[in-house]
Amino acid sequence: MATWLTLLLATLATFIISALPLCFSVKLLGGRTGLFKVILVNFLVALVVFVVNFKFQTWAGVVAFVATLLIYKVFFRMGWLRALVAWLLQFVFAAIIVVLLTTIFGVSVVLF
Repeated sequence: MATWLTLLLATLATFIISALPLCFSVKLLGGRTGLFKVILVNFLVALVVFVVNFKFQTWAGVVAFVATLLIYKVFFRMGWLRALVAWLLQFVFAAIIVVLLTTIFGVSVVLF
């Protein structure tokens, strides 16, 4: 039972940590968000990208990108340009977080 609890807590921590860069970028751009909402959006984007990659193999990247921007636009109540900037900023914040964690803990993490 303890291993299932550990796995559940690790998964929850991963969802929260992966949602932080998007949460920071949306708040910076004035979008309406909270941490739970960002976690839900990240899960929804992952689900949509999975389905799009399964259905549209040739144009999957373009369709998934537009679907991601549409989800950001609808859930965070922002325009297309702000959704694009939020998408870009989340990678900047993720890189900053990785550099900070690497500096603090001395563990290198590969970004890509």
